[in-house]
Amino acid sequence: MYILSVVILLVFLLIDTVFLKKYNRELFLDVFQVQKRSILAIVMVSLIALLFPITEFEWFSYVTIIFVCPIFFHRRHEMLSLDPDRPQPYINSDERVERWHLWFEGSRTLTFWFYLVIVWSMLFQKIRMMLGWELTEIDELMAEAVFSTGLAAWLIYRSAMRFSPKGFWKNLGFQIPASRWTASVLPVIMGLVCAASSVMIILRRNVHPSTPLSESLQTADTSWILMIFFVLALIVAPLFEEIVFRGYYFHIIRKVLGLRTAVISIAMAFAVLHVPQYWGDWMAILMVSLVGFGLTLIRVWSGTTRASVVMHYVYNIGVTIIPIVVLVVGNPAYFEYEAGRATLSVERKQELLRQSIKDRPEFADAYNELAWLMAEERLQLNEALTIIDQALELSPDNVMYLDTKAEVYEQLGQYESELQLRQRITDMTTDQSILDIQQERIDAIDHLRDYEY
Repeated sequence: MYILSVVILLVFLLIDTVFLKKYNRELFLDVFQVQKRSILAIVMVSLIALLFPITEFEWFSYVTIIFVCPIFFHRRHEMLSLDPDRPQPYINSDERVERWHLWFEGSRTLTFWFYLVIVWSMLFQKIRMMLGWELTEIDELMAEAVFSTGLAAWLIYRSAMRFSPKGFWKNLGFQIPASRWTASVLPVIMGLVCAASSVMIILRRNVHPSTPLSESLQTADTSWILMIFFVLALIVAPLFEEIVFRGYYFHIIRKVLGLRTAVISIAMAFAVLHVPQYWGDWMAILMVSLVGFGLTLIRVWSGTTRASVVMHYVYNIGVTIIPIVVLVVGNPAYFEYEAGRATLSVERKQELLRQSIKDRPEFADAYNELAWLMAEERLQLNEALTIIDQALELSPDNVMYLDTKAEVYEQLGQYESELQLRQRITDMTTDQSILDIQQERIDAIDHLRDYEY
């Protein structure tokens, strides 16, 4: 994962280099010329790297992070500082030079943010391993989200203050709208329509594809981490994402490349940002893409970023609350099970899940939950195997359902069947937390084999 991030970072640097050279070739060649001390630094870093037992990919990452990026950022800053046409103190006209510098502001913010997130992530992992912290995948995800959000907010604030003397919020388009209809009423209607459409699609599906986000949430072992997640998703994310997309970068791209390019590129960037979270659920990715396009259009129609913020809040809250209401009405037994999971007795859980299956026989999650509960409590294991097979008939390639079946096999003592199933799971997923669990169980089976022989 780090290697891919470093490669993407280098692509950002390469693109930035091309634009810097195109802007002022002579100044670029003068500032970015290779010097002896640069070559010496590369040699020193390489020699130091050879003293440690690291792979070629790790060596590549360390040299890029420790040497290439800091030198690039330093020389980039030096070049733009030496530019005799550099706009001072604000970048608020439509002149060619100012459009170039506005572009460089945006690219610096993105590249420097991405670089610092990689550095922080690498350091965090090293510190966690040194101190022996046992963190779930959702714990690490929340820690990274808090850091990256705070860092991006700080970088964007510093950059946006250079746009004009009007202040941060007005520079990002948060001015008071001319029409209350397009800035308040229409965003609410669009948000509700998008939320209702998404929920309808979700609920009409019998099987919900497993995604990296859903798998991470299932690793949560405390309620407070889920609370942090929902606070970020419902309160922080709508405002923050609108500041980044429809505020900061919409302003830059519209000024530099025009309105049409800004609408298309911002909507696409918003969709791409959410792809890693929903990978595997293509309908969810499509819905998020359409919502992103709608958010950008409402920003254009209303003339203010406030409208897209309103629509974003309505959508996020809607897709959270509407399914709960529908679940309470349409599958009350499963809702009671989910709400009381931590306090209900085993008998009551079984009763509720069986009732849910009776009420909604096409709802695969209830079968899976019941089979897992029976395996965990070692109750009627042969029936548990039949129940999980019913879930797999509805969703044959669901990794979580296959893991439940492997658990049932383990409790039945059918280790060869369990081994084959766990090996199949490792071939189907790239999620590291799931792979670690499967490998741990596979190693346990191998150890049991050695003990028996």
